Amino acid sequence: MPHTVPHTLAAGNFLIPNMTFVVELAAFIIVLVVLWRYVIPPVQQAVNARQEMARKLVSDSEEAKQLLEKAQTAYKTAMADARHGAAQLRAQAEQQRREIVESASTEAEAGAAEIISRGQAQVEAERRQAVRQLKTDLGNLAVDLAEKILGEALADSQRQERLIERFLSHIE
Repeated sequence: MPHTVPHTLAAGNFLIPNMTFVVELAAFIIVLVVLWRYVIPPVQQAVNARQEMARKLVSDSEEAKQLLEKAQTAYKTAMADARHGAAQLRAQAEQQRREIVESASTEAEAGAAEIISRGQAQVEAERRQAVRQLKTDLGNLAVDLAEKILGEALADSQRQERLIERFLSHIE
């Protein structure tokens, strides 16, 4: 009898692959090829797209951060310029106020000096008129008194004037 390996022995040897294993291995390889060929590329593209989107978001956030810093710098510069401009406007307004006050004060002083001058001139004119009136009245009184004392009329106007002038010169 030839020496044959019993069937039970061949089925029990794990080193010899059986058909089920070969079919399972072939199915596994087919699944791997299908996955490698049709599933992994779209998934890889989706992952790459997500990574690119994440890079773009990071880049955009960096740009936004830089823009924000520029805007803050511009804002601070604008505020400093505005404060400086406001300070200049306040200084100009204060200077104008001083000039207006000085101008008004000068005008008021000039107006007051003119009023005082006119008042003094008017007082002087009234004083001269009063002195003239007093001289005339005093002269007339002196002539009347002299007429009463002498008992004669001083009809001559030149004589009256000389008498008045002498009388007034004694009074002054």
